Amino acid sequence: MEAIPDINEELRRLREENAALSEKLQAVNFLFERNPLACFILDGETLQILDANDSAVQKYGYSREEFLQMTTKDLRPVQEIPKYLAYIRSEQSRKGIFKGEWLHQTKDGRILHVEVFSNVFDYHGRSARLIAVHDHTERKQAEQALREEEQRLRLALESNQLGIFDWNLVTGKLIWNECLATIYGLKLEEFDGAYDSFRRRVHPDDIEQVEWEMNEALRHRTQFRNFCRIILPDGTIRFIQGNGCYFFEGDTPVRTLGVVRDVTDEVAARQKLDELDRFNTALVENTPSPIFATDREGRHIVANRKWEEMFGMPRAQALGKNLDELFSVTDAQRFHETNRRVFETGKTFHFEETIDTILGRRVLQTHKFPVFNEEGGVRAVAGIAIDITELRQLQEEQIRNSKLEAVGRLAGGIAHDFNNLLVTVLGNVSLTRQMMESDPRIDRRLATVERACRRAAGLTQQLLTFARGGSPVRSATSLPELIQETVEFALLGTGIQAEYRFPEDLRNGHIDSGQIGQVFQNLTLNARDAMPEGGRIRISASNVIIDDSERMNPGTYIRLMFEDTGEGMGEEELKNLFEPYFTTKSTGNGLGLAVVQSIVTRHDGHIAVASRKGQGTVFTIHLPASSETQTDDGAEVIQKNDVDDSSFSGMRILVMDDEADILSFLEDSLTDMGFQVTAVENGEAALEAFSAIQKAGRRFHLGIFDVTVRGGMGGRETLQNILRTEPSFRAIVASGFSNDGIVANHHSFGFRAALAKPFSIDDLRQTVLSVLGLKIAS
Repeated sequence: MEAIPDINEELRRLREENAALSEKLQAVNFLFERNPLACFILDGETLQILDANDSAVQKYGYSREEFLQMTTKDLRPVQEIPKYLAYIRSEQSRKGIFKGEWLHQTKDGRILHVEVFSNVFDYHGRSARLIAVHDHTERKQAEQALREEEQRLRLALESNQLGIFDWNLVTGKLIWNECLATIYGLKLEEFDGAYDSFRRRVHPDDIEQVEWEMNEALRHRTQFRNFCRIILPDGTIRFIQGNGCYFFEGDTPVRTLGVVRDVTDEVAARQKLDELDRFNTALVENTPSPIFATDREGRHIVANRKWEEMFGMPRAQALGKNLDELFSVTDAQRFHETNRRVFETGKTFHFEETIDTILGRRVLQTHKFPVFNEEGGVRAVAGIAIDITELRQLQEEQIRNSKLEAVGRLAGGIAHDFNNLLVTVLGNVSLTRQMMESDPRIDRRLATVERACRRAAGLTQQLLTFARGGSPVRSATSLPELIQETVEFALLGTGIQAEYRFPEDLRNGHIDSGQIGQVFQNLTLNARDAMPEGGRIRISASNVIIDDSERMNPGTYIRLMFEDTGEGMGEEELKNLFEPYFTTKSTGNGLGLAVVQSIVTRHDGHIAVASRKGQGTVFTIHLPASSETQTDDGAEVIQKNDVDDSSFSGMRILVMDDEADILSFLEDSLTDMGFQVTAVENGEAALEAFSAIQKAGRRFHLGIFDVTVRGGMGGRETLQNILRTEPSFRAIVASGFSNDGIVANHHSFGFRAALAKPFSIDDLRQTVLSVLGLKIAS
């Protein structure tokens, strides 16, 4: 019976222990369920999840039932499983308490950085593990972001080669990083950390400005920014830019922190850009064509010096104004329209336009192109206008000259044959007048025929002037005398006054006086017809030097200006003025001014005309100047009555021409003059006759050779053959047309004189006497 109290006591103790255990279990369950950390209970052997708390359900996204079907291996991402299995097999996993960092994966695939606390305990009679999971994902992400930010900062500092300084204002210690030491040309250990070591490396001319800027920043508690030069140990000068700020404790500055960058290359690049800007500005300013730009509102925003000169508008007044304020309505509308095309299409346009400028009406080749903004839109239209007025005039002259050339080839061929006919008619008429006994009526009729022939010869001469054979025979000629003589004669019987302005030092012209005289005559007649009621013609001359011209070779020229007070001409008349057969007169053949241009052109000169209705006309002529003075040919002058037929008795002349009538005329005329004449039809026959007379021990005193012979040797080749055996032989070239300049430059080919067909007996006689060294007095 004594044992019963002991049993009761034991049961009481056991009940108390069970109650305490139950309380503990309830407490443990409470801590497990309410723990803010995700907690799991695992089977110690299989790692099967035996329980999971609410935090685990919320953290991982699995339901409690799903957890009970899983092992802790299922909470790992694939790449983490080998590491986990290795841990499970290790000795360390069998110890009571373990702490480690792992990667877990939620149901939706998110990766968690976790710290796991593990403890082995007995759970319902079997070995189990209590797992508590502390999620460090946000901290890890923050740490990673911080590391990345530090890495970016490091890369930024390294890539931008930024030097960093930290100056302790309390201790005076100045700390540099390695990059800053490199900027100053030092190794980091060579810098002693003293402010004075930094100060003496700043250029002496810049230190005062640097310290002033730092003091101002200190006074106003703002950031400071320095730009200065530093001197490297080897004496090299570099440019640096520094930025920094002060840190305060209360009102006391305790620290300065900043960065420094070497900007030497940027300074050099900026200088180059500045030089390029200055060059571009100079390029635009000195471009010999107007450059301009207009914005979308139609305002003029760019103009160079040439634009200012062409339009006579100061840029200070023109810039900023609308095109409508600067130009006529017609021009402004045209400018707006071409600008609109560029704004709408973004393309470049090239076109030709005519516009009134301060220089007169000009033809411009305009190029307009878009100026784009950063977004790729067209912000403005820029342009350059090339003045092609003179080019167009030159092209018109070339077209006109080509027409003259075509007409000339036709006219030359006709005139050549016509002149041969006129030689026969004029020569035989003059010969007949000499042979006939005195009969005034017949002589008067023959004189009329002779005058008609000479008028016909004058017409063919005008045709020949711009034909291929109208080359000038030039010599040094005084122009004032030739001009006055020609003009006064052309103005006889009119009420027109002539004024002359010739400088005393006016050079002689290198001209064919006959052809240029015809120019002066035609210009005077043109002025006379423009002033039927009378007026004034002013003729002036000056010496000029041409260095650069599209129309003339460089050299010394005489500029002649023929100005009249006549009725003037309109644009259409000016355009066709030099066209062959173009005339505004009721009478005339339209060759006058065409001949004028042809003659001037063949003299390597130039002629231009300016005129307006009711304001008269100005012809400007440039003729080449001669470096020589007028000379006399040195021939002996004899009186006409002193020459008779006996003067040439015994002298032999060789005559060659393929026209039988001309040959007959020459033979009869020269025979009457006393010469012994041998007449042949071509050069081959002339050479045979020359050889035969040489073999006979005699010689020909003179030869008269036609230039061209149909089907045979012409005069040039004939004379060359003769001069090889008798260099002193004298010969005269005769032709109605020369397509290789032999008549104009006869001396160059060995001829002593030239006879232009048609010619009379007097022309023939005077030329023959001149070649023989005699000249008949007029």
